[in-house]
Order: sequence, then C-alpha cells, then structure tokens
Amino acid sequence: MVTSILAFEFFRRLRRISTYVYFLVFLGLGFLFVLMSGGAFPSATIDFGTGGKVLVTSPFALNVIITYVSFFGVIVTAALAGQATYQDVDNNCTSFFYTAPITKFQYLAGRFLGALAVQLFVFSSVGLGAWVGTRMPWLDPVRVGPQSVLAYLQPYFALVIPNLILTTAIFFALAALGRKMLPVYAGSVVMLIGYFVANQLSTDLTVSKFAAMVDPFGGNAVSHLTQYWTPFQRNLQLMPFTGVLLWNRVLWLAIGAAILGLTYVRFSFTYAPGKASRRPEPELLERLPVAMAKALPVVHPTFTVPDSFRELVSLTRLQFTETVRNVFFAVLVLAGALMDILSATGVNTPFSTPVYPVTWRMLELGGGGFSLFVLAIVTFYSGELVWRERDAQFNQIMDPLPVRRWVLFASKLFALMLVQVLLVLMVMVCGLIVQLTHGYHQFQFGLYCTDLFTNRLVTFWILCVIAMLVHTIVNHKYLGHFVMVLYFVAGIVLPQMNFQDYLYRLGMPPTVIYSDMNGYGPYAAPLFWFHLYWGIGAVLLAIVTNLLWVRGMETGWRNRFKLVRERITNPTRAGLAIAGLLFVAVGGFIYYNTHILNP
Repeated sequence: MVTSILAFEFFRRLRRISTYVYFLVFLGLGFLFVLMSGGAFPSATIDFGTGGKVLVTSPFALNVIITYVSFFGVIVTAALAGQATYQDVDNNCTSFFYTAPITKFQYLAGRFLGALAVQLFVFSSVGLGAWVGTRMPWLDPVRVGPQSVLAYLQPYFALVIPNLILTTAIFFALAALGRKMLPVYAGSVVMLIGYFVANQLSTDLTVSKFAAMVDPFGGNAVSHLTQYWTPFQRNLQLMPFTGVLLWNRVLWLAIGAAILGLTYVRFSFTYAPGKASRRPEPELLERLPVAMAKALPVVHPTFTVPDSFRELVSLTRLQFTETVRNVFFAVLVLAGALMDILSATGVNTPFSTPVYPVTWRMLELGGGGFSLFVLAIVTFYSGELVWRERDAQFNQIMDPLPVRRWVLFASKLFALMLVQVLLVLMVMVCGLIVQLTHGYHQFQFGLYCTDLFTNRLVTFWILCVIAMLVHTIVNHKYLGHFVMVLYFVAGIVLPQMNFQDYLYRLGMPPTVIYSDMNGYGPYAAPLFWFHLYWGIGAVLLAIVTNLLWVRGMETGWRNRFKLVRERITNPTRAGLAIAGLLFVAVGGFIYYNTHILNP
C-alpha cells in the first residue's frame, strides 16, 4: 500500500507543469553556473572554488556548484513536501483518506516518500545541467579537465539527498501537524537563517568543528575537510565521506528521523464528523412567537468614487489586520529582530576591532541582516494576499460583489506596503536597543528616518508591486513564490555576469555609502533619481497588475486577455500614457548622465 500511495503521489506530480518548470529552472542554473565559473563569460567574477588552478570539471568544483544550486531549492522543497498532506485538507477530501482501509503509517510514509521522489527527479537536473555546461565549447580550455561520473554522483549521496530528506521531513511535519502552508514557509525562512548563522560561525577558526556540525546542509563540514587541500587534491580527489562530514550527516539525518517519528505520533488519522444539530421539540416550536412580516427598507446603493475610497480604506485595514495578527508573521518578525540585534552587535565577528554603535553602523549591519526577512515576508505574504479568498473558498462570494476591481487589488497592495512600514520601524527599534545596551545615547533619528523611510521603504514598496505582479501573472501560489526566488537569484547573478546597469535591474537602486563626515555625499542625487525612475515603473506595473487581476472562475489566458481589452478605460489609458512618458523621460535623463555625460 505504501508503494501504491508513493506511485500515486509521484505520477500525480509528474502530470503538473510546475514540476517540469522546476526541473528546467534548476537545469538552467546548473548549466549557467558552470559557464560562469568555467570562463565562458570573461567579465564574470563568480567563483565556485575554480579560481587559480582548480578545474571546473574537478570533483571539488562540481560538489560546490551542485550543492550551491540545490540550496536555492529550499522553497521548492517546502512547496512539494508541504503539499503532500495539505492538499487533502485544501481539497476537503481528508474524510475520504482517513476512512479508507489504510493505516496511518501507510498514509504518511507514502505521502512522504512520494514527495521525496519528486524532489529527486527535480534536483537531478542540477547535475545534468552542470554536465551539459562542461561540454560547451565556450568554456576556457585551461579550466576544463578529465571528468568522472562519481564526481557528479558524490554531491548527491553526501549532501543533496541527505539535505532533501531532512528538509522534506521538517516541512512535511509542519504541514501535517499544522494543516496549513504558512508555517511551512516560515520554517523555510528559519532554515535559511540557520544556514547563514552557521556560515558566520565558520569564520571563527576556534569553533570550525562546531560550525561544521551545526550546519544542517553540510557545507561547513566540507569546507573543514578541504580547507588545506592543494589544487592537485581538489582536481582529482573525491570528497572523503569520513570524519566531521560523516558525523554531520548522521546527526542531521537522525534529527530528520526524530521529526518524522514525532509527526507519526502526533498526527491524528481520524475523521471526526461535525456534530448534528438537535432538532427542537414540536411543543417548543408551537410556543415560539410568530414573527410578524415587516416590509424591508428600500436600499439605494451608490457607487461613487468617494464610496470606493471608503471601501479601499476599510478593506486595507482588514487585509493589514489579518496579516499582522497571524502568529507566523509574529514569529518571522521576532526572528528577524533577533537576527538584526545579533548582526548589529557584531556577535558573529568576535575578532573585529570594537567600535561605537553609531547609527549608520546599526543600519548597515542590523538592517542588512533584517533584509532577508523582509524579502521572505514580501514573497510569502504577497502570495497569501493574492490567494486569500481562493484559499478560503470565499472567492465565489467576494468576486460578484459590487466592489470595483482596483479597490480589491489596491487594498491588498496597500496592506502589504503598510507591513513594510512596520518592518522598517522594527529595524529602528532594534538599532536603538543595541545602542542603549552598549551605553550609547547619541541617537541620530534624522538618519534613521532618512535611510529607512526615504531609501529602504521605497525599495520595499517597489518590491511589493513586483511581487503582486508576479503572483497575478503566474496565477499559482507556489510557482509564484519560486519565481520571486529566481528574481532574487538574478539580482545576485546578473552583476557577476557584468550586467550591472541599474536601468534594467528591475526595482534595484544603486548602492550608497554613508559617511559621518559628509553624509551621503554624491550618492544622494543619483539615489533620488533611481528611486523616482523605479517608482514610476512600479506605477506602470501596478496598472498592468490591476488589468490582469483574477476575478471570477475564468482564469485561462485567453479569457484573461479578453478581459484586459474590456477593462481598459480612458482613465487607464491616460495613466499608462502619463506613467510611460515619465518613465522614459526619467530613464533618458539617467542614461544621459551615466552613459554620455559621465560614461
């Protein structure tokens, strides 16, 4: 029976287009990173251990590339593992499975192994893409050497597959016990933070063995084993599955097994039907007073613009309240605040020179650590807001209501933007806490407000528009999350490939440097113009998102494009024209200054 459920889960996933999208994306990432590390792009500065005399086809380089690319698949693992059991809750068919002639062990094991098998299929594309990349003629011949099949297989057996077992166990447990997908995504963020903290600990040589053991993905264990390898060893020697790497794998696989055991014990595999309402006795019905028929008041609904704005304020308040009152949102914010405080205090760099906790340092260190949580919150909660009514199966009631489409869309966008206000305020509070604990009282509230509210908040607001557009176009919550992760990956990879122009790096402002001597200096004016440029671009994207907004049961692309043509009104045309002209004008001004006047 376990194999039957496993096969059902596996082949059901293979019939979904998203599975093949994941496969092709990771194949492309493996292919791209091999090209970048192998000299196919002379201007690329990315290095996966291939610098100097280490070949791109060496076991060491392939291990780094395959495991690094697979690391970006945490969000995919969360979606696939979480959906293994949540799909039954979401489709209201738990009563069917819970009363079927199968045991709890068969149900959980089949679902878990099916989700794991799908992930093995998806992540096998990384090694395949890397192998195809090494065969391309564009690579620098000096960086290419002999190849071995074991060099491609070893990263999977030593790192990728154990990591998939661990992460699948965690996300499977969160979905099975919580019966929701939001804790699954919150767990993926916590796991990412654990990875970065382990990397920070690995910079301290006195605790390198400890850092190797606490890294759940095993990367620090590999670094500990190979830190003194010569280029000759890195080119020819396979990773020895001994020592700290072996014990790291044993430790975290044991933790994964314990999580699965806890899931089996705590999971309730019983169907409890709702209690039937007791019918009142006939004598009681006779004693009930008879309601007198009264004429209903005549209602005259109005649909003026002021009424729509009042609806917008009310719905925005509702969407914002529902978002921030969620316990998982509080967990993410508190975890981000802790990361902010730890980063700002320099607790992870004990060998650095002590400095005063000045305000710009709190913003640079603490705000930088908190940015990861902001990206995660924007990514996850944009999907939650777009899909809130559909997940609650309330959309067929909400969509026919006489509320303008832009009111529904704007209320969700404004709620997400208000969340960013709350988050930047949290960064300020954490910075003040660190300064107070160090006995430093020279607070620069002007700098806090300038950096947080006129720089970072604007960037986060533009990101909110991009996330809403992605989820509206993709029209698939989990695939939308994945597309947003690819957007963040592109923001890291494109500059390494010498695509550094901020005119086409969507929503990304240039880096600025603050100095206590001259403030932002020459960076203030360019930052303003780029914020204005992408702010106007965000207005354009918001109008497009409103036109593509899903409302109703017809979600096919043909019907959506037909609706777009019907939804374009004169105010919409005017908005698109004005925003488009301003976007081109500001972009032309920036291009003149950065490419002609100051090339």
